[in-house]
Amino acid sequence: MDSFWAQAVLEGNTAAITEVIDYDFASQSRHGIFREVPGLVEQDFAYATSATAPDTWSLAPLESLAPLGDQDGTAIRVGDADVTISGQHRYQLGYSLNTLVVGDVVSWNGLGAGWLVMVASTELHLLASVALEDPVCFQGGNWSQNACVVTEVAPGHLMVKVNDLGWGRGITVTATRGEALSALPTLPVPPQPPASDAAWLVWVAPGVVLLGILLAAAATGGLVGWLGREKIYVGGIVDAAHAEATGGEQRRIDHQELAEMVTLTFAPPKGLAAHQGGLLLEESLRSEHKSAWILEQALASEIEIRSEDDHRVLVDLKPDRSAGPLKSMFLGQGELSLKEYSKSFSTGWGELSRELSDWLKNSDLWSARAGGRILWARLFGWVGTLYGVLAILYLVQDVVFSAVGSWEGFMSSFHWPALALGVGLALMMRADELRVRTAEGTGLWLQAEGFRRFLAESEAKHVEQAADQGRLREYTAWAVALGETTRWTQSMEAAVLEPTVYRDDLLWAQHGAWLMSDVSTASSPPVSSSSSDDFDFGGGFSGGGGSFGGSVGGGGGGGGGGDW
Repeated sequence: MDSFWAQAVLEGNTAAITEVIDYDFASQSRHGIFREVPGLVEQDFAYATSATAPDTWSLAPLESLAPLGDQDGTAIRVGDADVTISGQHRYQLGYSLNTLVVGDVVSWNGLGAGWLVMVASTELHLLASVALEDPVCFQGGNWSQNACVVTEVAPGHLMVKVNDLGWGRGITVTATRGEALSALPTLPVPPQPPASDAAWLVWVAPGVVLLGILLAAAATGGLVGWLGREKIYVGGIVDAAHAEATGGEQRRIDHQELAEMVTLTFAPPKGLAAHQGGLLLEESLRSEHKSAWILEQALASEIEIRSEDDHRVLVDLKPDRSAGPLKSMFLGQGELSLKEYSKSFSTGWGELSRELSDWLKNSDLWSARAGGRILWARLFGWVGTLYGVLAILYLVQDVVFSAVGSWEGFMSSFHWPALALGVGLALMMRADELRVRTAEGTGLWLQAEGFRRFLAESEAKHVEQAADQGRLREYTAWAVALGETTRWTQSMEAAVLEPTVYRDDLLWAQHGAWLMSDVSTASSPPVSSSSSDDFDFGGGFSGGGGSFGGSVGGGGGGGGGGDW
């Protein structure tokens, strides 16, 4: 459906409703549309008209309308069974309902969630000769409480506009009746029908624009990739991976060639912490890196991690430490449970994010000029994208609404906006590739990626070897940081280790599998939700919410429709 426009004019407890439906049948041969309205009795239906399609209408009782029981209403069928139509047609329907008001609450399912098609544009007007106070709007599926914007056009006149609603999505407008007004607000006028999609320019113009954007984006992306090649020491794989031991001549290498140089590494890089290794590979901060940092604090005997029932508890082993993330997390507490949200842990978690982000930004493993290049690329990307979008929208509008003579102007003008948009999008999406590693950084990347692949392919014997070497806990921290927790945990479960010897190591290693979930709980405030005890199923095909008007489908009217 191209557009759905409706107004409900309230007089007392009765609403006179007008619907203007622009329905696009495309190339399908159909007879017309049908409409299902809860609460509508046949004698209150006034008319159905169309200037371009057969508008004979018939009414029938509506049965089993509501999802949870029968509902009174009327089914309206508009069209001629002996005539088929296609393309776009406008229908106008008029009827009255007395189901929109309960007490002083007015709630209108302006667009029911029972429509079987997507709705590109929806505009609803609720009018009354009294003030409409505390208006709210909900959009979505049955019983959804997702908010939408309500505009007060004038006292007693509310308007809602929503674009691109999927099938099975509706809109409910709710308000409270206030003081009487001197007169009914001025009635709005339905918009003109959308331009016909039959004009071939409407289809060709977007395709040409899209092609230009893709070509510009591809060329820019290739240039960014070339400029973002990594630095590496000249020599073999060993020389490149252990750059700190060689020095000497450097060259640039693209990411595909670099990936082909990686070989399995059975130990993590020296001089690099696990969380730093994760940052080096991803070049962005993730929760895995912060969780690995927590594990490393336990390795360094700064804290102890204990399991209690189904959650972890952090124990502060050095409460006299100086300021930092751990200091803020514990805030003088000896123990910190991760079972539920903790304000102090959340504060320290935020400090840790800033600390690791600063390391990522200032580490000498990347070129010092990388930050400036990325900033300028994003700036030009935003400017180009904004200019391109605005200019293309203007040009496409020119083609759609001024078809005669506009194609030539479009063809002579679109290339600059398309070029700007393609370049802008590519710069925004790929700016981070300009973060070039130094030769030392590339060498450590090769080692870290090699170790990640080792963890990804690890077997039980590798866990047993790590345990024999006393490195099981260290490897677990690296598995968390490099995103290989699942595989490493599976390998641990398959390993044959003497429980009495490795009991503490095995228990500690299990923390890695559960820590990310626990820290997410402890650092995120709980989301409040309404009690299900207040839930009832208000009238209308589109369902009901917590109370009359409390969600999509909680008011009067609504229903749905489609074509036949």
